[in-house]
This record gives sequence, C-alpha cells and structure tokens, in this order.
Amino acid sequence: PPVSNDNPADTDQRLSDAQTEYVNGNYQRAIDMAKSVQKGSPVRAWRIIGSAACNIKDLRLVNDAYRKLDAPGRQYLLYVCQRNGITSTGSQFKLAEQ
Repeated sequence: PPVSNDNPADTDQRLSDAQTEYVNGNYQRAIDMAKSVQKGSPVRAWRIIGSAACNIKDLRLVNDAYRKLDAPGRQYLLYVCQRNGITSTGSQFKLAEQ
C-alpha cells in the first residue's frame, strides 16, 4: 500500500523496515525505502541513506546525506564510510587511496 508521509506511525514503520533491509545488506532497497519517507523523519532517514550509500560507494549520495545530517549523524557516517574505504576531506567524501 502507498505510504503517507503524514502518518508518523507509517513513517516509523517504513524506517524500521529500511533499517532491516540495511542490516540484511539490501542497501539500495534501504535507500529507496528511507527516501520515500524522508520528509516525515529526515535525520533518521538520512542516517540510513548515508550509511547504505557508504556500503555501495555512492559518493554523490554520501555527500548529499552528510549535508542533511546533524552532528551525531555526521560522526556515524564518517565511521561507516571509513570502514568501507571512503575518507572525508572535511567537506567531500572520496574513495581512500589504495
């Protein structure tokens, strides 16, 4: 069924489902699900989107997420990205030199 951005319970459920997809390694699906409800819970949605983007090395999306996150979300994103071989130069993320 279509998800309404106006219902906080729907948003929470959708983000929980997105988190599950992320944990299961279905990163693109997690991104798509989180994007569908980002207006309802932007920080939580962008944490999922950013973390998943690090795992699939989508640097454009990682940078986009970083700009939309709060300080704790940014710290977590830096951590997840470093684990996936992506470094930050302060304002831009890039693949670490091999």
